[in-house]
This record gives sequence, C-alpha cells and structure tokens, in this order.
Amino acid sequence: MIYVTSDTHFNHLKIIEYCNRPFTNIEDMNNVMINNWNSIVKENDKVVHLGDFGFGGGEELSEICAKLNGHKMLIKGNHDNRKTNEWWKNTGFNDVLDGGFIYKEFYLMSHKPLFINEKSAFINLHGHIHQNKMEGSQYYNVCVEHHNYTPIALNDIIKGYMLKKEDKQNDK
Repeated sequence: MIYVTSDTHFNHLKIIEYCNRPFTNIEDMNNVMINNWNSIVKENDKVVHLGDFGFGGGEELSEICAKLNGHKMLIKGNHDNRKTNEWWKNTGFNDVLDGGFIYKEFYLMSHKPLFINEKSAFINLHGHIHQNKMEGSQYYNVCVEHHNYTPIALNDIIKGYMLKKEDKQNDK
C-alpha cells in the first residue's frame, strides 16, 4: 500500500498556534501523529511525505523517523531544503527528492501546489498550504490538517477522483 502525507512539522511548537492544531504541546502533537501514522501504515507499506517533515537536529528527527512504520520517501519542502538529501537519508528516509515526481502518468506530487490548467489530465497532490485549499478539481491537499493528522492511502485519493470523473461524465 502507498500512503501520502505532508507538513507534519514534528517538533515545531509554533505550528500548533499558526494552524490552530488541536494539541497542547509538541509531545502531544508528535505522539498523536506517530500513533495515527502507525495505526494504518504497516512495515512493508510506502509513505511519500510531501515535505516539511520536522524541526530540530538529526538525532531528534532520527528518533521520530525510526518510530514511523514503512518505507519513507521525502519530497523536500521549503523547510526541509535547509538540509542536504544525504542528511535526510541519514535521518531515516529511504529516498529523498528535490522538486517532485509524476506517479502513474498523471499524479504530480510536489510540496507546493503547482499551476495546472483545469483542462489538464494531471492531478497535483501537494502540501504546503496547510488548512487552506486550492480552487479546482486538479488539486488535492495532503496536509495533515485535512486528514486527521494521518497519512492518506493513495488508492483512496485515486478512487475519489475516478468517482468524481464518472459523476461529471454522467451529468453530461
């Protein structure tokens, strides 16, 4: 199974206030997100983290990464760019990419939302904008604020888009 998430901001105290997260402190936030992650992600699953994983030093983030199930890929976000790809691999990510990538020919995964023409076949899975949403059916925000601080199964995203597409065709 493949899961997608973004903007966990582990160890980031100010994010609780900035995004009105329902946590009293960093420990509470980190523990809830680790437990939520592990409640659905199994050891052989893959997780694509679309950036802004966490704050702190290598030892702190390595401890968190080690607690998270699955094969972890990081698409570096604006906060992650302060460290090298090798640093993130040493922290516990199996794969680290700058920018983004295309999955199954039309799912474009990136940290920040990318401009996509509404008539395009591409769907942009993205993070960065936290509790906000992009206008248009070609965007899907995977930030933790939209998904109960839990990664979301890529199959669920794909099924949702296929149903929307069917509904649009049936309306014609």
